[in-house]
Amino acid sequence: WLVTSPAGDAKVYQAGGAVKVAAATTLTAQWKARFAVTYALNGGAAGTAGDAFAPANVLAGSHTLPSAKPSKGGSDADFAGWLVTSPAGDAKVYQAGGAVKVAGATTLTAQWKARFAVTYALNGGSAGTAGDAFAPANVLAGDHALPSAKPAKDGSDADFEGWIVTSPAGDTKVYKPGAAVQIAAATTLTAQWKARFAVTYVLNGGAAGAAADAFAPANVLAGSHALPSAKPVKDGSDADFSGWKITVPAGNANVYKAGDAVKVTGATTLTAQWKEHFTLAYDLAGGAAGDAFATANVHAGSYTISSKKPVKDGSDADFSGWKITAPAGPAGAGRVYSPGGAITISANTTLTAQWGGGYSNAKIPKRDATDRNILVKNKGVNPLVNYNFIMRVEAAFDLPCKSVKAFTRENEYELIQEGGLNDYVHMRRKPISKPFTLEVERYVGVDYLDPLPNGTELLLPIIIIISRHPDQFGDVSAWARNYAFTGCTVIKKTYGELNAEQSGLLVDTTTIAYREMICLDLPYGA
Repeated sequence: WLVTSPAGDAKVYQAGGAVKVAAATTLTAQWKARFAVTYALNGGAAGTAGDAFAPANVLAGSHTLPSAKPSKGGSDADFAGWLVTSPAGDAKVYQAGGAVKVAGATTLTAQWKARFAVTYALNGGSAGTAGDAFAPANVLAGDHALPSAKPAKDGSDADFEGWIVTSPAGDTKVYKPGAAVQIAAATTLTAQWKARFAVTYVLNGGAAGAAADAFAPANVLAGSHALPSAKPVKDGSDADFSGWKITVPAGNANVYKAGDAVKVTGATTLTAQWKEHFTLAYDLAGGAAGDAFATANVHAGSYTISSKKPVKDGSDADFSGWKITAPAGPAGAGRVYSPGGAITISANTTLTAQWGGGYSNAKIPKRDATDRNILVKNKGVNPLVNYNFIMRVEAAFDLPCKSVKAFTRENEYELIQEGGLNDYVHMRRKPISKPFTLEVERYVGVDYLDPLPNGTELLLPIIIIISRHPDQFGDVSAWARNYAFTGCTVIKKTYGELNAEQSGLLVDTTTIAYREMICLDLPYGA
């Protein structure tokens, strides 16, 4: 109730409440406002909700919306909620059963989720056993799960990589089966297939042999491809097969073994590679032998010389080894090889027997069990033993030497007595006051080159190489022992006397300070 006379009291009194009366008083009943609420289904239908969406006059204030949902296409799945379209200004979408504030005549319009057409382009494939999985469909906007099935090509889905969104443009991601793709417009998904390329095998004078179709042309997937484990044959055997070389496309110099993996990125030709054969002949140089030294066809690469020896005058005592006399100038051509030694074959080769005179590795005495090195005996036909060495400086200069001597390493000590009645004496090492040194003597000749001027601080260790045979320093297997001197500095140069009354050679003596000396004893090689 509202006191309307006398005026001035704006309070609304509830039934049963108390009002103060001081004059003639009129109480006027107050009624709550009601407003029309209308539901616009916006293309939908009430469905099983009946009259839930019929127009109604409702009290002003909070109003509860129907809990039922309208439907579209026989389903309420696309229903997104209600929007107040009159009066304007409220952009909130209210869900079924939500509360809306009514302060005047109100229209609520149904909101529906957007649907867009999704089309699958199989791009040369087919649905296979997937049936209608790739049929066009209208789907809700937002995340859409792609079919878990895969399309097929040539009866198999092995080449299927996934789907790419080709319309609308701009998404380059490849989606796997069952993945979710965002739908915001009509969308076309195009199947992506792994590339295949032709691989051809050229046997290059060989034959497939028992491998039958192993080397037949094939279309293979791009990427890593395993070569056949079988080998082609030549003259009935696969012993000379060295592998496959990619000749198309050009640019790959690798030789791949049977069963190796190669990368295929285009049409590829693999050409069989065969080991080269060369003639090996023995020139007995006046000696004699049986079939052990018959001319033979051998593979290129490492070859083991016959372990037998030819004879001369009924004995092999004068045989000192084999020397490569053809072709001229190969690596190791100046070396004398012992029976059973290894040489490298890269052309037709002649090994010529060496008799007497020279001291070769065929004449090397047995090892001494005490120092594990070869005992070299001077037989009077070659220089003394100490001429079987050179000094290698900065890994660039090999210097023949007259002598290397005075490997000096000296430590100094001081004695300290404890004192008192105790006469015990301690011996303590003192700091080094002078460097470790060695002296090198060299003859000064017309071709004299000095890489060791006074004051030089060397970057690399000096290495003294001792060979088992004179003038054989290029062949590591001929080395007997190495001495390496680290932290070297040239601290003194002395030149010998020249006397006009007698002829002689000028000697350069170089004193070198070093930090450490390392001795390496090398086992004998072929």
